Amino acid sequence: MTDRPRIIFSFNLILCAYLCVDFLVSLLFNPKIDEKVPWDEFYNAFPVLSIIISFILGITLLLWGAKLFEAFWNRLISDIFKLREINFQEALALILVISIIAI
Repeated sequence: MTDRPRIIFSFNLILCAYLCVDFLVSLLFNPKIDEKVPWDEFYNAFPVLSIIISFILGITLLLWGAKLFEAFWNRLISDIFKLREINFQEALALILVISIIAI
């Protein structure tokens, strides 16, 4: 029996942190009613800075999500369904395809 990486507490903690950041981003950018969101006020005050921050935040969430997806796939999905492990570029491509389909 080979020593395979397992999902451990630190992975769950990182996944929880990612979901919290994702929730915060959705709270800032997606209005629940037809009113302005908090990000609109920040954008009106600092338009250039807000564009830079949102771009950096989007890229960070994309890369972080791809790394989490790679770890999740390699530690769980590949064992359950007897599939091969994937690398970071494949995980990033899958995240991009899923995000395009979800839109």
